[in-house]
Amino acid sequence: MKVVVQTPTHLQLKHYPWRTWLSGVAISLSVPALALSQGVPKSGLGFLFLLWVVIVITVAVTIQITGQISTCDFYKSLNVVTLKYRSLLGVKVTERALQDVSSVQVIEEIRRSKSVNYKRYGICLNMHSGESFDLTTNRLYDRLPACYTAEVISKFLNVPYSFVPGIDDGYWRLF
Repeated sequence: MKVVVQTPTHLQLKHYPWRTWLSGVAISLSVPALALSQGVPKSGLGFLFLLWVVIVITVAVTIQITGQISTCDFYKSLNVVTLKYRSLLGVKVTERALQDVSSVQVIEEIRRSKSVNYKRYGICLNMHSGESFDLTTNRLYDRLPACYTAEVISKFLNVPYSFVPGIDDGYWRLF
């Protein structure tokens, strides 16, 4: 999330899911190009091949549709925080009172696969009622921007900020 507007009474943050959009575009462009370079088989499997190409393109378009732009507006003059998630499927808006925000957290997630370990970071608003609102529907891959954004929010709202480290549980191995 990036700080777009920062005044004494208004703070606006936006997050564009560039990785989601770029992966969808890459899949939707590379699969038809690959299919055309190989040619369509002349046997009865040609229909299945074309069906496979259509399915992959559909998945790529779905990836692009689900990439949500998230906008978070903090208005001190109105005493409200507005969370807006916008995608091709529509807009979802959530509003809460600013005095209900108890803290801001950066949550670290550790993902492991056989070849790569990577960390992702999410920014959450915790409310006095126990609710938690995730500001980043698509996780951030860099710790410093996530911590900086959470610190800007905590200073603007004058609430505590914390970092929640992820648990690296390793691999389960069967011998």
